[in-house]
Amino acid sequence: MGWDFGLCVECCDRSGAEAIAQHFDKLELFLWDGRKCNRRVYIYQTEDRGLIDWWCCVNILGIDEYINANGQNTREMTELSLLLYQHLRSSPSFRYALVGVEVDEFRYYHELLPSENDADINFIGLVISEEIYQSANQPIDFITFRPGYFWKPL
Repeated sequence: MGWDFGLCVECCDRSGAEAIAQHFDKLELFLWDGRKCNRRVYIYQTEDRGLIDWWCCVNILGIDEYINANGQNTREMTELSLLLYQHLRSSPSFRYALVGVEVDEFRYYHELLPSENDADINFIGLVISEEIYQSANQPIDFITFRPGYFWKPL
């Protein structure tokens, strides 16, 4: 069984997910040694408490060669993560995003809000909108990612 590695972005609505997909569909990923990494960009929807949310995912294909037997990141995975985050800085708007292994549907929107008993936004690499940042009482371990967004850095 292979690993899924990439970026998942929760966009709230279909048009937002399509805009993010179009933004990432143009991206070409090259590692420091010149190797080109193939990727697959797709959108899908989930249901969260009766509301439909739309996601855009950017999966890096063939990532198994970058994960050791213990499932640990290698330098290439860190490099790919930083490239994906860099491209996300210029993307259309979204609510939250995360790069990593098996991150599709990593949290529903309501699970990031402090009104939930188990609300947890303690993910390294999580990018959240200012709205989520404010509702979470401005967690101190997040820094500015771009205007309107905050990030818990790698």
